[in-house]
Amino acid sequence: MIKIEFNKKLELIFGLIYCVDKDYNIYDFPFCKETLPNYCKEFYKLYKDNISNELIEYIKKEGLGTYDTTAKIALSLNNNYEIEENNEIKQLISNIPSFNKKTLNKLLKEFVAKSNYDEFYKKNQFLFDNVINNYREALNKYVNFDENILIDFFGYKLKNIKIYLFNFVNGNFGLEFNNLILNINSVMIKDNFEFSPRIISTCFHEFSHPYINPLGEKYFS
Repeated sequence: MIKIEFNKKLELIFGLIYCVDKDYNIYDFPFCKETLPNYCKEFYKLYKDNISNELIEYIKKEGLGTYDTTAKIALSLNNNYEIEENNEIKQLISNIPSFNKKTLNKLLKEFVAKSNYDEFYKKNQFLFDNVINNYREALNKYVNFDENILIDFFGYKLKNIKIYLFNFVNGNFGLEFNNLILNINSVMIKDNFEFSPRIISTCFHEFSHPYINPLGEKYFS
């Protein structure tokens, strides 16, 4: 069985981007999206009550990147909300001038502490569990979608597999991170947590990236 879960660090980072974009319209393309209306409203209140002007300005300069770059930053956070330097982060430091690890560590830790973010996330665990159950039901509508399907499709096993669901933005993307293949799907559902079986083809598409992207990098070079 493929693991499907939410991640509090992804929710934090994408949630902050969503809130700053809601207030300041920082993107000229539809990056952010209201997914679960009540949950997004609660997160927005958390943001309004606890965000610092310094963190707002940091996000407005796109210091958290977009799409897979944002996910890499979120997943580089340890349990103390400090960015652990790895190859992905080293690359971001050289590619994104607005990314500042030291500043971001300080600002995120301040927000998490002031807002009691961990308790907020824990309070919504029941909601996340309902979303996961409905997502899994849609994913397995025709056949059990497990690791063997991907092994048969691509011809070999590529490390471990996990699906992270997240809120706040449009789009889906697959990436390989710290020896873990991630298929990250935005939660595109109604208030009753309905998913379309189209997520099956989305999963095949996103899981293909860790297989195909290295070939592109090899031959384009």
